[in-house]
Amino acid sequence: MYAHASTTEISTQSSLISDIMGAGIAVQFLLLVLIGMSIVSWAIIFKKRKAFLQVKQDNEKFLDLFWSAATLEQVKDKLDRHGESPLSRIFNSGFSELERVRRKKNKTLGDGIDNLERSLRKGQDQEVSVLEERLAFLATTGSTAPFIGLLGTVVGIMNSFRAISNAGSATLATVAPGISEALFPTAVRLFAAIPAVMPYNYFLNEF
Repeated sequence: MYAHASTTEISTQSSLISDIMGAGIAVQFLLLVLIGMSIVSWAIIFKKRKAFLQVKQDNEKFLDLFWSAATLEQVKDKLDRHGESPLSRIFNSGFSELERVRRKKNKTLGDGIDNLERSLRKGQDQEVSVLEERLAFLATTGSTAPFIGLLGTVVGIMNSFRAISNAGSATLATVAPGISEALFPTAVRLFAAIPAVMPYNYFLNEF
């Protein structure tokens, strides 16, 4: 029984590979594009997941320091221990601007607050930009992979109709290869698009 199941599985895999190899050049090219996009997407997902977990841990450590310190100067003195935290870098940017405001006695309170807000906002934008790096590829994969797969499906169906036209009859043997060729891009596009869209939305909600 197990031997029969194993033989059937090998036969199915062999048939699938032979069908892909027998597909048209256009369909094969589109499949390679989709597979390449999927591989790059998974690499980005694993790398970003690891980076986001590290950022979360570093930020939690910095927040413990920030809320336990009596003064901002105490936080600044221990900032080197939390240099990998985005919040620590934003704090450092704001604290540096605050020190400049203190040294310039001709600055009004309103000007100092405006400068401090701009400094903090600039630091925040820089950190968000770093975290968002390469996420655009996931969005691009999620939005374009279905259309690339659809193009492959259309090409496969066109090949199927061409085979029917050449054979002069719509038998199963005539239609099956083209339909099988058309279904490959449909399956691969879902495999590429769905894993790209879900992590992309997850990462955006983490900001």
